[in-house]
Amino acid sequence: TPKQFCKEDLLSPKAANHLRRFLDAHWDQVCAHYDNEVHTGGTYFARQIGTATTAVAVDVGWVGSGPLLLRHMIENVWSLNCKVTGIVAGTCGHLSPDAESSAAQRASGELVSYLFSDAHNRELWKCHDPSLGHNLLLELILAATTPSFRGFGDTDDSFQFSSKRELIDSAAIQQGILDFSAAFTRHPFGRMQISGADAMAPIRILTNNSKWIHKIISDSRINTNIE
Repeated sequence: TPKQFCKEDLLSPKAANHLRRFLDAHWDQVCAHYDNEVHTGGTYFARQIGTATTAVAVDVGWVGSGPLLLRHMIENVWSLNCKVTGIVAGTCGHLSPDAESSAAQRASGELVSYLFSDAHNRELWKCHDPSLGHNLLLELILAATTPSFRGFGDTDDSFQFSSKRELIDSAAIQQGILDFSAAFTRHPFGRMQISGADAMAPIRILTNNSKWIHKIISDSRINTNIE
């Protein structure tokens, strides 16, 4: 039964194989539970895209699964006439086991990295270390003001969010970004493009302070690998 696979003593290669076979045998039943949500999601994104034939899906990082999955749903599942390009702030760092997981998608142009990747600003890519909290720091800095989105409901305007959110003043951070953007565009050099390396410079100042990173992550009460 499914309950059997929740026991800690079954978290072994043998148990994993049993679970895989169980899911394979009942995969149609698993997918059927998401039929309403898939339909509602298609309706929502069709309304957001409208008549646009190109769009971008923006995420912090790191393997680009969010933008790539959204691209797949829009183009292949919902068959909306819109080509989607994923944009991430940065890819998995040099020391991450997933460092090259999105290389093919970036080579094809399906995914674009702004700050760094193994093929772009490699010196920044090599310095980025998830084990030191660098991923979480960027995710907190760029966190939304709402709790994490959990899924679509059964109606077109029904959304489900996490009951908790990180304790960080996202609204103030976002307002600061908007204030900087407004001030920069008024500057005589406001038409200049800000490179990924330049945008990363102030973040690198933060990542050099390991004690501060630990404090901001701890104070935020972020649920790592969950939210």
